[in-house]
Amino acid sequence: MYKILLFRHYKDPLKRRLFYVSSLPKMRKKAFFILFTVSALISFGQQTINQHIEGELDKLYKEEYNRKKEIKISGKRYRIYNNYVTLGAGSGYNSAWKTGLLTTAVDFNFHLQKIHFQAGGFLQGRSYGDNQLGQFHLGVGYRKESYNYFWAAYGGISYTNGYFPVTVKDMNGQDSASKLNHFMQSGLYAAIQVFYKVKFDYGIGLTAFVDANQVQTIIGARIELFFSGAFRGNLRHKDDE
Repeated sequence: MYKILLFRHYKDPLKRRLFYVSSLPKMRKKAFFILFTVSALISFGQQTINQHIEGELDKLYKEEYNRKKEIKISGKRYRIYNNYVTLGAGSGYNSAWKTGLLTTAVDFNFHLQKIHFQAGGFLQGRSYGDNQLGQFHLGVGYRKESYNYFWAAYGGISYTNGYFPVTVKDMNGQDSASKLNHFMQSGLYAAIQVFYKVKFDYGIGLTAFVDANQVQTIIGARIELFFSGAFRGNLRHKDDE
Protein backbone atom coordinates (compact mmCIF):
# COMPACT_ATOMS: atom_id res chain seq x y z
CA MET A 1 0.00 0.00 0.00
CA TYR A 2 1.21 3.49 -0.81
CA LYS A 3 0.41 6.63 1.09
CA ILE A 4 -0.60 9.55 -1.08
CA LEU A 5 0.74 12.90 0.07
CA LEU A 6 -1.12 16.08 -0.81
CA PHE A 7 1.34 18.94 -1.31
CA ARG A 8 0.20 22.45 -0.74
CA HIS A 9 1.85 25.66 -1.82
CA TYR A 10 2.90 27.90 1.06
CA LYS A 11 4.28 31.36 0.47
CA ASP A 12 5.92 31.43 3.91
CA PRO A 13 9.32 29.53 3.75
CA LEU A 14 8.96 28.49 7.41
CA LYS A 15 5.57 26.89 6.76
CA ARG A 16 6.96 25.07 3.71
CA ARG A 17 9.77 23.59 5.86
CA LEU A 18 7.36 22.54 8.60
CA PHE A 19 5.03 20.95 6.04
CA TYR A 20 7.94 19.02 4.50
CA VAL A 21 9.06 17.67 7.88
CA SER A 22 5.52 16.68 8.81
CA SER A 23 5.18 14.70 5.58
CA LEU A 24 8.27 12.55 6.18
CA PRO A 25 7.74 8.85 6.89
CA LYS A 26 7.40 7.94 10.56
CA MET A 27 10.69 5.97 10.63
CA ARG A 28 12.64 8.99 9.42
CA LYS A 29 10.99 11.19 12.02
CA LYS A 30 11.99 8.72 14.72
CA ALA A 31 15.56 8.68 13.46
CA PHE A 32 15.74 12.49 13.62
CA PHE A 33 14.31 12.47 17.12
CA ILE A 34 16.76 9.81 18.35
CA LEU A 35 19.74 11.67 16.79
CA PHE A 36 18.67 14.94 18.39
CA THR A 37 18.17 13.28 21.79
CA VAL A 38 21.56 11.51 21.70
CA SER A 39 23.36 14.74 20.69
CA ALA A 40 21.68 16.65 23.52
CA LEU A 41 22.60 13.95 26.05
CA ILE A 42 26.24 13.88 24.90
CA SER A 43 26.47 17.67 25.09
CA PHE A 44 24.88 17.72 28.55
CA GLY A 45 27.12 14.89 29.75
CA GLN A 46 30.28 16.61 28.52
CA GLN A 47 29.23 19.87 30.18
CA THR A 48 28.63 18.01 33.44
CA ILE A 49 32.07 16.38 33.23
CA ASN A 50 33.73 19.75 32.54
CA GLN A 51 31.96 21.32 35.53
CA HIS A 52 33.09 18.43 37.73
CA ILE A 53 36.72 18.85 36.63
CA GLU A 54 36.55 22.63 37.14
CA GLY A 55 35.22 22.11 40.65
CA GLU A 56 37.89 19.54 41.42
CA LEU A 57 40.66 21.86 40.17
CA ASP A 58 39.40 24.77 42.28
CA LYS A 59 39.29 22.51 45.32
CA LEU A 60 42.84 21.22 44.78
CA TYR A 61 44.30 24.71 44.27
CA LYS A 62 42.68 25.98 47.48
CA GLU A 63 44.23 23.19 49.52
CA GLU A 64 47.74 23.32 51.00
CA TYR A 65 50.50 23.20 48.39
CA ASN A 66 51.81 19.80 47.41
CA ARG A 67 53.83 19.61 44.21
CA LYS A 68 52.69 16.01 43.58
CA LYS A 69 48.96 16.77 43.55
CA GLU A 70 47.28 15.29 40.50
CA ILE A 71 43.92 15.32 38.73
CA LYS A 72 42.53 12.43 36.68
CA ILE A 73 41.02 13.25 33.29
CA SER A 74 39.91 10.78 30.59
CA GLY A 75 41.99 7.91 31.91
CA LYS A 76 45.13 10.01 32.36
CA ARG A 77 46.93 11.60 35.33
CA TYR A 78 48.00 15.25 35.26
CA ARG A 79 49.99 17.17 37.85
CA ILE A 80 48.24 20.47 38.62
CA TYR A 81 51.44 22.30 39.67
CA ASN A 82 53.39 22.10 36.41
CA ASN A 83 56.04 24.00 34.51
CA TYR A 84 55.52 24.86 30.85
CA VAL A 85 57.33 26.21 27.79
CA THR A 86 55.87 28.70 25.30
CA LEU A 87 57.24 29.46 21.84
CA GLY A 88 55.92 31.43 18.91
CA ALA A 89 56.15 34.45 16.68
CA GLY A 90 54.38 37.73 16.07
CA SER A 91 54.98 41.42 15.53
CA GLY A 92 56.12 44.22 17.82
CA TYR A 93 56.18 47.96 17.19
CA ASN A 94 59.66 49.30 17.93
CA SER A 95 59.82 53.01 18.76
CA ALA A 96 63.49 53.29 17.75
CA TRP A 97 62.83 51.74 14.32
CA LYS A 98 59.39 53.40 14.11
CA THR A 99 57.85 50.30 12.58
CA GLY A 100 56.64 46.82 13.43
CA LEU A 101 59.31 44.11 13.44
CA LEU A 102 59.08 40.33 13.34
CA THR A 103 59.38 38.96 16.89
CA THR A 104 60.18 35.32 17.72
CA ALA A 105 60.25 34.23 21.35
CA VAL A 106 60.62 31.35 23.76
CA ASP A 107 59.87 31.32 27.51
CA PHE A 108 60.29 28.84 30.31
CA ASN A 109 57.53 29.31 32.88
CA PHE A 110 58.16 27.63 36.24
CA HIS A 111 56.99 27.79 39.82
CA LEU A 112 58.33 27.65 43.36
CA GLN A 113 55.39 26.39 45.39
CA LYS A 114 52.51 28.69 44.39
CA ILE A 115 54.70 31.53 43.08
CA HIS A 116 55.19 31.56 39.29
CA PHE A 117 58.24 32.80 37.40
CA GLN A 118 59.17 33.34 33.78
CA ALA A 119 62.60 33.31 32.13
CA GLY A 120 63.05 33.76 28.40
CA GLY A 121 63.77 36.09 25.56
CA PHE A 122 62.96 37.19 22.05
CA LEU A 123 64.66 38.20 18.81
CA GLN A 124 63.40 41.07 16.70
CA GLY A 125 64.20 42.04 13.13
CA ARG A 126 62.89 43.08 9.73
CA SER A 127 62.65 39.45 8.56
CA TYR A 128 63.44 35.94 9.73
CA GLY A 129 67.20 35.62 10.28
CA ASP A 130 67.77 39.38 9.96
CA ASN A 131 67.62 40.22 13.65
CA GLN A 132 68.34 43.71 14.95
CA LEU A 133 68.25 42.89 18.65
CA GLY A 134 68.06 40.16 21.25
CA GLN A 135 66.23 40.56 24.55
CA PHE A 136 66.32 38.49 27.74
CA HIS A 137 63.92 38.82 30.66
CA LEU A 138 63.15 37.40 34.08
CA GLY A 139 59.86 38.01 35.84
CA VAL A 140 57.40 36.90 38.49
CA GLY A 141 53.67 36.54 37.99
CA TYR A 142 50.34 34.84 38.48
CA ARG A 143 48.77 31.90 36.64
CA LYS A 144 45.12 30.78 36.66
CA GLU A 145 44.39 27.38 35.14
CA SER A 146 41.10 25.69 34.27
CA TYR A 147 40.17 22.58 32.29
CA ASN A 148 40.01 24.24 28.85
CA TYR A 149 41.93 27.49 29.36
CA PHE A 150 44.62 29.21 31.35
CA TRP A 151 45.89 32.73 31.58
CA ALA A 152 48.98 34.22 33.19
CA ALA A 153 50.56 37.62 33.74
CA TYR A 154 54.26 38.31 34.34
CA GLY A 155 56.37 41.36 35.02
CA GLY A 156 60.07 41.85 35.66
CA ILE A 157 63.42 43.08 34.39
CA SER A 158 64.95 42.78 30.93
CA TYR A 159 68.28 43.21 29.14
CA THR A 160 68.56 44.13 25.45
CA ASN A 161 71.56 43.94 23.14
CA GLY A 162 71.01 45.32 19.65
CA TYR A 163 71.09 48.13 17.11
CA PHE A 164 68.93 51.10 16.25
CA PRO A 165 69.04 53.41 13.22
CA VAL A 166 70.42 56.96 13.42
CA THR A 167 70.16 59.54 10.63
CA VAL A 168 73.41 61.26 9.68
CA LYS A 169 73.29 64.88 8.43
CA ASP A 170 75.61 66.45 5.89
CA MET A 171 77.45 69.81 6.16
CA ASN A 172 74.30 71.68 5.19
CA GLY A 173 72.28 70.05 7.95
CA GLN A 174 70.34 67.86 5.53
CA ASP A 175 69.69 64.16 6.10
CA SER A 176 72.22 62.31 4.00
CA ALA A 177 72.38 58.71 5.29
CA SER A 178 71.54 56.47 8.18
CA LYS A 179 73.70 54.17 10.24
CA LEU A 180 73.14 51.60 12.97
CA ASN A 181 74.20 52.36 16.53
CA HIS A 182 74.91 49.53 18.92
CA PHE A 183 73.43 49.59 22.43
CA MET A 184 73.13 47.42 25.54
CA GLN A 185 70.40 48.48 27.92
CA SER A 186 68.44 47.14 30.90
CA GLY A 187 64.72 47.78 31.17
CA LEU A 188 61.32 46.50 32.24
CA TYR A 189 59.24 43.72 30.67
CA ALA A 190 55.62 42.61 31.08
CA ALA A 191 53.48 39.96 29.35
CA ILE A 192 49.95 38.55 29.48
CA GLN A 193 49.22 35.04 28.19
CA VAL A 194 45.84 33.56 27.23
CA PHE A 195 45.82 29.96 26.01
CA TYR A 196 43.27 27.40 24.82
CA LYS A 197 44.19 23.90 25.97
CA VAL A 198 43.81 21.28 23.23
CA LYS A 199 44.68 18.79 25.97
CA PHE A 200 45.39 19.52 29.61
CA ASP A 201 49.13 19.70 28.91
CA TYR A 202 49.40 21.51 25.56
CA GLY A 203 47.59 24.12 23.49
CA ILE A 204 47.70 27.37 21.54
CA GLY A 205 47.13 31.00 22.47
CA LEU A 206 48.16 34.64 22.40
CA THR A 207 50.80 36.58 24.34
CA ALA A 208 50.70 40.38 24.51
CA PHE A 209 53.94 42.01 25.69
CA VAL A 210 55.72 45.29 26.29
CA ASP A 211 59.42 46.01 26.84
CA ALA A 212 60.74 49.48 27.68
CA ASN A 213 64.19 50.95 28.26
CA GLN A 214 65.91 54.31 27.71
CA VAL A 215 66.60 53.59 24.04
CA GLN A 216 63.34 52.05 22.81
CA THR A 217 59.89 50.78 23.68
CA ILE A 218 58.43 47.63 22.10
CA ILE A 219 54.73 46.76 22.18
CA GLY A 220 53.41 43.68 20.40
CA ALA A 221 51.67 40.32 20.36
CA ARG A 222 52.64 36.77 19.45
CA ILE A 223 50.76 33.59 18.55
CA GLU A 224 52.32 30.83 20.66
CA LEU A 225 52.16 27.15 21.49
CA PHE A 226 52.55 25.87 25.03
CA PHE A 227 53.74 22.49 26.28
CA SER A 228 53.70 21.57 29.95
CA GLY A 229 55.04 18.75 32.09
CA ALA A 230 51.62 18.02 33.59
CA PHE A 231 51.14 14.53 32.11
CA ARG A 232 52.19 11.82 34.57
CA GLY A 233 50.87 8.67 32.89
CA ASN A 234 47.77 6.61 32.20
CA LEU A 235 45.50 5.20 34.87
CA ARG A 236 46.05 1.50 35.46
CA HIS A 237 42.38 0.78 36.06
CA LYS A 238 39.34 2.63 34.76
CA ASP A 239 37.80 2.47 38.22
CA ASP A 240 40.63 4.70 39.54
CA GLU A 241 38.97 7.69 37.92
